[in-house]
Amino acid sequence: MRILVAEDDSILADDLVRSLRQSGYAVDHVKHDVEADTALSLQPFDC
Repeated sequence: MRILVAEDDSILADDLVRSLRQSGYAVDHVKHDVEADTALSLQPFDC
């Protein structure tokens, strides 16, 4: 499962991404809505 995390708080995002990856998920992180739009246009995400 591929997950896109859009979060501007770097501490929260780092903890969330690390936890999800340790659980076996493929995770990408972006900080802003424009970056999220770009990521979503380049590849599909499940969540």
